[in-house]
Formats: sequence, structure tokens, C-alpha cells
Amino acid sequence: MTIRTINIIAQGKGGVGKTFVSTQIAQFYSDSDRESLNIDTDPVNTTFASFKNLNVTHVNLLEKDNINPRKFDEMMELIFNSEKDVVIDNGASSFIPMLSYFIENNVFEIFKDTGADINLHTIIMGGQSLTDTLNGLNQISEKIPDYVNLIVWLNEFNGKIEIDGKEFKEFKVFKKLENRIQQVILVQERTRETFGEDIKKMLEAKKTYSEILSEGDFSIMQRQRIKTVQKSIYDQLRQFL
Repeated sequence: MTIRTINIIAQGKGGVGKTFVSTQIAQFYSDSDRESLNIDTDPVNTTFASFKNLNVTHVNLLEKDNINPRKFDEMMELIFNSEKDVVIDNGASSFIPMLSYFIENNVFEIFKDTGADINLHTIIMGGQSLTDTLNGLNQISEKIPDYVNLIVWLNEFNGKIEIDGKEFKEFKVFKKLENRIQQVILVQERTRETFGEDIKKMLEAKKTYSEILSEGDFSIMQRQRIKTVQKSIYDQLRQFL
């Protein structure tokens, strides 16, 4: 099996941008001429799977709030029968069950034994979700093995990620996990009325950057703002993917 990267996007708080992160990684691979196996495990909001151009496979892992072993095995077969990089978008409701199932069944170790790099991406969001997402980061760090790369996305869509004037890298949780966190990716706060609405419109339309930039549904300035966001994120992803 070709050495590849397995990316798992997880956060126990809903509505913080997990699908946005998943689409960014999948598009980065596609736009870099690297195919990826894209999987949506969210049992409720299959938004990732709604992006037709990303060719996402939906696998509903949950049955009555527990992992369905048959569906889990189905997902694992998809991964092991492919040599592509992998992007797994995990829903908030399946966050704890899937992480526990991974640990119970030594899945991270199995991935490692194939020679794959393993990235677990989690999101910290500003505003009212800040405390919950920080707790999610801490919870994940305590459960995953040391050889799993921890990637933290700072999503400033709802405001700056600050506590008492301190930025994320001054937080206690960052100082505690500094040696564990491989990369911090900033989704920069921009003018909500322009950049924010343009990205929201793109996500609601379930369109990729390539589609938006080649079609006429968005104005010249909208496309330029979207391209600015794309470049910012791709430049950061290029450092480790």
C-alpha cells in the first residue's frame, strides 16, 4: 500500500466548521492533482456528501447512538482497499462513539502499521462556542496516541479566538499541548458582510472553489474574495499535506 495521509476531522460541538475543514482538505488534494477518498460519517447532516464534485461516500456509522460494526467494517474496507489519501468528516453526534471505537479496536495502530500518516483535525471556534471547542480539543488530546498528528483549525467566523486579550498560543491548553500540536491553521476573521457572506453562499450552494471560479454565478469581486480565502488556507495546508 502506498504511503498516504489519513485525515480525520472531529469535534464534539456542532456547527463549528467541520464540514468546511473537510471540504478544504479534499479540494486541496484535488487541486494539487492528488486523488482522495472522501467519507462522510455524519448520521444527521450529510453536508460533506452533498458536494457532488468531491465524490464523497456516505457511511452512517451510528445505530441507536452506538457504532454499527458492519458499517464501521465497511468504512475500513473502503480505506484499506484504496491507496489514496483519506478525508473523514465525522459528525458531532458520532464524535465520542467513533473515537472510542477507534481506540477500542486499535484503529490508529492499524493505520500506523500500514505506513500512513494520521492527522486528526479539530476546530476551535470563536464566540459562544469557544469554551466547548477548547474542551473538545483537550478531550481529543487525552484519547489519541502520541503518533497521531494533532491539527488545530482556528475558525474566526464568529469572532477572534481570545480570552482576556490573550490569543490561542497564550492559552493554557495550547501551552499544555504545544508539543502535541503539529500545525495551527487560521481561518482568518474577515468582513462578515462581504467575505463571510461569499463563503456562506458558496457552502450553501455546495460548490467547490474550482466551480465558483469557473462559473458566472458569482460576481468578479465575490470570486476574488473567495480566491483570497482559498489561497490563505491552501498556503497553510501546503506546509504539511
